Amino acid sequence: MTLNNLGASLIEVLAAVVILIGAAALISQVLPKAARSSVNSGQHWMAQQMATSKIEDLKKQTFEYIPVTPNSQFPSGTNCDCSNPALNFSTLSSFTQTSGPTTYLVGWCINEVSRTGSALTAQCQSASPSAFSDYKNIIVRVEWPWPPASGQRGDHRLEEETLATRY
Repeated sequence: MTLNNLGASLIEVLAAVVILIGAAALISQVLPKAARSSVNSGQHWMAQQMATSKIEDLKKQTFEYIPVTPNSQFPSGTNCDCSNPALNFSTLSSFTQTSGPTTYLVGWCINEVSRTGSALTAQCQSASPSAFSDYKNIIVRVEWPWPPASGQRGDHRLEEETLATRY
């Protein structure tokens, strides 16, 4: 009796099946993470574009017409500081913008600052024109939910800050 080498043995077939299942399992673990990372990067890029655009819109105005956030919008006992983490940007000047399945909240806060040497100190808006500051701190915060279907803003946040000067 002669052996026929034209077919595959049962062990060779089982080994091939195990290798294919292992490869499929590996791919099924890697692809969702890569897709999630890609979506997150795209959302971050979009938020960055929105923040940069809003800052440019505000800074192209004449210094006197850049609107300062009213003192009443700041938590009591604070020095009208836009970088205060207790500040709720959704109650300040803001708008929502949708891109794809994601809705972004773009909020901004502007406070006057005084300069002593290289140090900048937040100050509340003065009613006296002679006491106006020569500097305004602008912070734009963009918030969006993750995952996008959750609808809860604030899961992801991006802030951009800049200083506008009178001169």
